[in-house]
Amino acid sequence: ARERFRQLNRAEREALVAARLNDPGLVQIIERGETPEGTCWIAMEFVEGPTLDAWFAAHAPRERVELLVRVARSLASAHAEGVIHRDLKPANIIVRADGQPVVTDFGLTRDLTERSSLTGEGEVVGTPRYLSPEQVDNADLSPASDVYALGGLLYEALCGRTPFAEVDSIYMLLADIKRRPPDPPESGIPQAKEVEALCLRCLAKDPAQRPLHAGRLAAELTQALASWPAGEPWVGPTATQ
Repeated sequence: ARERFRQLNRAEREALVAARLNDPGLVQIIERGETPEGTCWIAMEFVEGPTLDAWFAAHAPRERVELLVRVARSLASAHAEGVIHRDLKPANIIVRADGQPVVTDFGLTRDLTERSSLTGEGEVVGTPRYLSPEQVDNADLSPASDVYALGGLLYEALCGRTPFAEVDSIYMLLADIKRRPPDPPESGIPQAKEVEALCLRCLAKDPAQRPLHAGRLAAELTQALASWPAGEPWVGPTATQ
């Protein structure tokens, strides 16, 4: 009964939080309600297109990074409202035919204006390969926690794999996220050095060493791209993991 109560509250939270976010890059809530049996439901806008990993496989690294700038700008509007997503991953980002990436699935969203998190004591929430160290520790979260996940996506955009993709055990993966610095994201593209350096900052273990929120990341990423001209040689597609 307690677990069902928490699930219902998460569904209601997704509706309430997402409904107050107004950005074309964040999925929109159309309606919400509850069945006579007490099951919460939400109706979202229909977003058609490939998920981010499929889109990455068909585009060059610089185009991938440009798309992540747009993701960061949209997420900045959520951070400005005191909302962090907590589960950014390729499956939760859909790219429409017009090229607009849309962040979906706010089921694990945390509203920083509230004290409770609706997670159990010691419970780790989110998708393991994109978890920040503070999520692994079940510590206090901030917009910089989403920036860490964006750093993981940026690493994937540059290298075609996640930072700790070679680790098979979930326990080793979580230990590496907490303690081991990721290998430098060597894309093999000389013009991408500034983007690679920013990627490593996003993946810093200490949240204070990362860009503090998605808006800051978008601005710094745009500046880093200025030294990376479009049209670099590419042998792709690169499979992501």
